[in-house]
Amino acid sequence: MPYEEHPYVSKPSDDNIPVWRYMDLARFVSMLQTRKLFFARSDKMRDPFEGAMPRYTVETRLERYSKTNEQDPEMVRQMIEQMPQVFEIMRRYTLLNCWHMNEDESAAMWDLYAQRGAGIAVRSTFAHLCTSFDDAEGISIFIGTVNYVDYQSYVMPENNSLHPYFHKRKSFAHEQELRAVITNFNGMDVPPLESGMSIPCSLETLIDSVYVAPTAHGWFIDVVQKLLWDLGLHHEVHRSALDEKALY
Repeated sequence: MPYEEHPYVSKPSDDNIPVWRYMDLARFVSMLQTRKLFFARSDKMRDPFEGAMPRYTVETRLERYSKTNEQDPEMVRQMIEQMPQVFEIMRRYTLLNCWHMNEDESAAMWDLYAQRGAGIAVRSTFAHLCTSFDDAEGISIFIGTVNYVDYQSYVMPENNSLHPYFHKRKSFAHEQELRAVITNFNGMDVPPLESGMSIPCSLETLIDSVYVAPTAHGWFIDVVQKLLWDLGLHHEVHRSALDEKALY
């Protein structure tokens, strides 16, 4: 199983916490037909700060590293000069697959990541996500919660390349994100993947239930249900709870 625990990656306190992935119909069909989850290059994500370091972390590098390397200030200077390039390169070789942690549906996530009336949400759990990946030779998948910090004042540890991908700015805290991360760096002579990588996944293990977006028409629900059945998956498709009739 490619999933690996890591000392720098925080797990949810509850292995059975529900996680949701919101998507459009095309992505859903691709997932079903290929039986794979897509991991996108971090530098292709919406947030330009993916893989970036907080301002204070960068501004205090010379002071912090000089204290631990007092005997060789020139080495410290050269290392600090090279660090921005290293982090920028790693953005192209780091792949992400992102989920929303929540007991219930999120109206905000429907609006952000799936078209109302034509979107789909797959509900799973942290534990099922971890155990759903089929064997993938030479690949390690790290799965954990995102920490939301002040990118003006936070000092982020720089002793592991995973740290920047499990931190985001506080303005994204509403996403309550759990993410799976793959580092695909095999040396500068190997070019980065064009957009990302699809990883084999047991959908029977992964999927707990499937929901269609608020305001979805009946025919859309039928289409999604038939897709599942035709591909040998027996999950019932649920209409979004946000469509429930208000009572007065």
